[in-house]
Amino acid sequence: MRLLFLLVWSLLTVLPAVAQQFHGGIRAGLTFNNKLGPRETDPSGAEAENIRYNTGFHVGPTFSYDFNRYFSLRTELLFAQKGYRYDYDGGSYLVLPFEGGGTLVTSGNRDMALEVDLNYLQFPLLAVGRFGRLEVLGGVSFNFLLGARAEGRLFYNDANQLLPELEIPQEHRYFSDAHERVGKGEDIPVLLGGSTVLVPERMGAYYENPGTEEDLYRRFEASLVGGLGFYLGTGLFLSGRVQYGLNDITNNEQDFKRSTLDEEQQVILTDDFDRNLTFELSVGFRI
Repeated sequence: MRLLFLLVWSLLTVLPAVAQQFHGGIRAGLTFNNKLGPRETDPSGAEAENIRYNTGFHVGPTFSYDFNRYFSLRTELLFAQKGYRYDYDGGSYLVLPFEGGGTLVTSGNRDMALEVDLNYLQFPLLAVGRFGRLEVLGGVSFNFLLGARAEGRLFYNDANQLLPELEIPQEHRYFSDAHERVGKGEDIPVLLGGSTVLVPERMGAYYENPGTEEDLYRRFEASLVGGLGFYLGTGLFLSGRVQYGLNDITNNEQDFKRSTLDEEQQVILTDDFDRNLTFELSVGFRI
């Protein structure tokens, strides 16, 4: 009986002290993301690709354990919108199916613009040092891709003028689009001599590289994290962070050149290493 009493008394005295070292909170703000990697040149050698920052948001709860007033460990569960803006303007090609079978391969000029949205669930694990109102943090983040999509336009001018000037909307759903050269909506027939070429009303994610079942984007990403925070009061704080991706976010089976085809008129795959670079500006509250 005395042993049971001592055990209960110990729990009642120790648990409140331990609980005071745990803190929750919330953090939300803006995300600025870009994709780092090689840029493609067109057949003339001119730089054709341009990749720019995209803006999104992030939000989620935070959990901290304070070892003392200067050092703590923190984890978070964040929904984060990432992505980038992609442009290709230069010499290229376009492959379209004939009605009844076969394909037409043309060369010309491509002016293509895509706004890519990548939605992640992020689990950062951070070591935090606090010096008065200022905190410094660093660690790693394990990020799981929930969804990937893109919208945009493709303008194409055939160098041999076999085709009229084309404008094809881009509607990419990277985890649900079919891996085949089939357009979305009603195909638009274009007469070419005695044959009919089918131009897609809208072009899906894998229309131009239908030869593999691999999706373009990988489901998992790991990144290094560093940042600063500043407390405006007891719980309210502002923070800025940077994330540097450690792994390739794209599958090489879907990384292909838009400038040229091979001798067999097939896409040329590349082994480009593409990573996310992310900046976050946040406001949060710690309880």
